[in-house]
Amino acid sequence: MSHYFYKDIFIEFEEEYSKHLKPSTIYRKSVDYKKWILPTFGEKRLKEITKKDCQKYIDFMSSQLKSYKPIVIQARNVLDYAVRNDYIESSPFNNTVYPKTTIFEEDEKLEKFWDKEKSLYFLERLKATDTLKRYALFRTLLLTRMRKGELLALQENDMHDDTQSISITKTLL
Repeated sequence: MSHYFYKDIFIEFEEEYSKHLKPSTIYRKSVDYKKWILPTFGEKRLKEITKKDCQKYIDFMSSQLKSYKPIVIQARNVLDYAVRNDYIESSPFNNTVYPKTTIFEEDEKLEKFWDKEKSLYFLERLKATDTLKRYALFRTLLLTRMRKGELLALQENDMHDDTQSISITKTLL
């Protein structure tokens, strides 16, 4: 069974797991696969992929993307699928390690969130230069920490004046 190519097992894996994912997630994973995984593993036979290959891949990805782990996990999941389906005995990703720091963490310290002053300044500028609807949308996002898809999926019956609360029960894709 180990004569199969990685790309063949990925197709099987994708068919099985895409049944449980949103279309937007399937699309994102497909783009990542084609750009970041296929060039490294696609044309390799399962039996040819070594732990050293996987460790080099992890190290390479950590130098290319700040958020590289989800893509490495996606590559690893295909090999875990191959193990579960008896294509290979064990995953060459077993006992690999992730770098403690990446070039991105060393080179830049990004602010993840605006402080109160920056948020208020943004809202003031938006109110002065844009529509009331856009101002209301951004104000709601900033004050509730709601996600964009959750905000856009809200309906009138999700607003509760008596308790001054909002029920977040759905999201847009």
